[in-house]
Amino acid sequence: MFALGQDYPAAVQRLREQFQPGGNRLQALYLLRLMEDTYTIAVISEVVDCYLSEGSRLEAFQTLCMLRHSDLEQHVPRAVWQLLDYEPRDGDYDELEYRYEWSASLLDDLGLTAALQELAQRALASTDPKSRSVGEWVRNELLPKPRPGQ
Repeated sequence: MFALGQDYPAAVQRLREQFQPGGNRLQALYLLRLMEDTYTIAVISEVVDCYLSEGSRLEAFQTLCMLRHSDLEQHVPRAVWQLLDYEPRDGDYDELEYRYEWSASLLDDLGLTAALQELAQRALASTDPKSRSVGEWVRNELLPKPRPGQ
């Protein structure tokens, strides 16, 4: 794919190219696991986008799991919000619902509860009934339940 001896900006650019159509996403995800965390953080939006793709979901998740939890908390939510900043075409909200569902699953699987709470609030505030139902699912099934007396 490319030599690791390249300078950092050039290596990040080459990684980004692999996430574009015609690139080799899986190879890039495998390579990221061997590289310093700064490379994964630099392409975190692309890695999160891969999680939403059926053909690379597991590999994207495994790549994200290589990062420290503090890095996940700092960078993954921003990438998720970018994915959710989606304007459905011709009233087709299925894609937006799909993005909410899989983003919620990712945040839950990574243990990013604060971001998951924010996602639920965003979904519940949506004008789209399908997205609101995802918000209800997150609130009722994924978020921790308050203990009595809290």
